[in-house]
Amino acid sequence: MFRKVTFSTDERTVGKDGFPFEVRLPSIVWKYINRNYPYKSYRTYVDNMPRDFQAHLLRRKRTIDYMDSDSVCAGVLSEKFKNLLEEIKVSHEEYDLIPMRIDDFEEVFYLMLVPIHNYDIINFKDSVFTNYDPDEDDGIFYYKFDSYQAFLESSKDCRNPYELVLDKKYEKYDILKFNYAGMFFSPRLQEAIVENGILGVDYYGRRSDFYVKLTIK
Repeated sequence: MFRKVTFSTDERTVGKDGFPFEVRLPSIVWKYINRNYPYKSYRTYVDNMPRDFQAHLLRRKRTIDYMDSDSVCAGVLSEKFKNLLEEIKVSHEEYDLIPMRIDDFEEVFYLMLVPIHNYDIINFKDSVFTNYDPDEDDGIFYYKFDSYQAFLESSKDCRNPYELVLDKKYEKYDILKFNYAGMFFSPRLQEAIVENGILGVDYYGRRSDFYVKLTIK
């Protein structure tokens, strides 16, 4: 199944401090990435973004294949990870890679940008949303909506995604991203990441406050 992606905090990958590898991006790129750009406007932002800019690796002396950045909207990939995406033919409609440099490392790295899909592609009758309420014993209410319009007309407090359901046509995707729900990798991409020893990729488990399930049916 699709799984929501995060950055590894595994001690075997990141060391004893338990923090993800993180890259500080220059201010010149922030206006292009630190925003929830509409899906239809995504290409304009990507096309205008600077290339080959210089970034800085925080607290580390080495790099790994998938690293966090100080932007909520973009991760940083190694050449190895980039090549894997191309080898297994992940569609370039699903992601863009912006070449960049990090400190004095000779390798070229890539800022990964993924278009954010609108919620109008979701099967709302099967999807589930939550609302946190500390006055209740379990703190969680679950909501379902009959349509996208009903979702838009609801209180923002009950729009937190818990399970998003998409139609079968989205099975062909390897990377999907939604506001508030996050980014998801397909089973095919997950398997390739493991088989090729890509370091830095992890996934949210059910016990995480940030867990969201993505189902295709």
